[in-house]
Amino acid sequence: MKKFLIALTSLVTLFIALPGASAESPTVLSEPTHRLLDGRFIDDVLAQKLAPNGQLGKIIYPPSYSFHTGRIWFIDPALVEEVTAMTKPYTLVDATPGTGSDIAIAWLARLKTVITGSTIYAIPHGNPSEYWVNRITPHDRNYILQSSRARLAQDLGLSVSMSESYTSTSYFSLKRDEINAIRRADADLLKFATYMSAVQVDNIKAAMYKILNASLTHQRRGLLARDLDTASAALEGTLHLAGGKFTVTSTNQKLPVTIVNGFDNQVKVNLRITSTNQRILVSNQKNIVIAGHSKIQVLVPVRVVATGSTSLDVVITNTSGSPLSPQVLYPIAITVISPIATWITTLAAGILFLAAVAQSIRRLRRKK
Repeated sequence: MKKFLIALTSLVTLFIALPGASAESPTVLSEPTHRLLDGRFIDDVLAQKLAPNGQLGKIIYPPSYSFHTGRIWFIDPALVEEVTAMTKPYTLVDATPGTGSDIAIAWLARLKTVITGSTIYAIPHGNPSEYWVNRITPHDRNYILQSSRARLAQDLGLSVSMSESYTSTSYFSLKRDEINAIRRADADLLKFATYMSAVQVDNIKAAMYKILNASLTHQRRGLLARDLDTASAALEGTLHLAGGKFTVTSTNQKLPVTIVNGFDNQVKVNLRITSTNQRILVSNQKNIVIAGHSKIQVLVPVRVVATGSTSLDVVITNTSGSPLSPQVLYPIAITVISPIATWITTLAAGILFLAAVAQSIRRLRRKK
């Protein structure tokens, strides 16, 4: 009996010592991104890593994976989203077709089988370093944790718990343009988030934090920062003014200024309008409502003061007055003499006439 107990104890000890055997030993599934914001893949390396003998395949395929029940998983939703995108035909940035669809389908099916019944935690999307999140966008720290849980639960169709901390906290060097790209995108979201869909906001946020993955190469991080900056430029042009120029032929006229709304949601904005000189009088236009993916012509009333050339400096602002678009200058040619100008001219002519009469009278008196 004593020998049996000793043998049983040895087996239990050996079992606990096996890699991955402990119910409390967490398994981490994460990978630096291989995809740009528009959905194109930078390379096809992820397909190799998902294969049974690849870095990510070995974690869930036998013989390396030998113990399932009770395992704790920490999974990056960005990885699951990229693998899901690979299950359909996909292309690389050089326009060649991807080759990993079958591998991705098999890996994703295997993952869902393996993790069912286990405890699953969501790694912050893209596995960013908490050091840089707190340094650049501290207001987003908890948002990333919450949104990552929601995205992973939706992608897997399983119950997922929210991590209370970040998996990565390491410091690494960031270039100034990489930091600026994240800050610019963050500032744009503060301006435009209310006009965007939740999916659009989450995708921009995700792209911001993929840059902060400590495992990225310098070359890959720079590429992602430039991609994010391009997305920011496109976002800033989503709500914009159409260009144009005008000719004013009457004293009071309405000039059509076109606003284009490329966002999904309705927007309510103001137009801040100033004249570059005093030849015309103009006022701001307020509470303009534009439906999603549409444009509208705002008829801006102007009143002529004098003939000549001028311009309108127009900026779209929100209802609080913060700018939402770059300024646009509308050149104006004024070909009409306004009543004010006529009145001033007539008054001047009258003064000159009276002066001439007065001078004639003085001359007559001198002669007498």
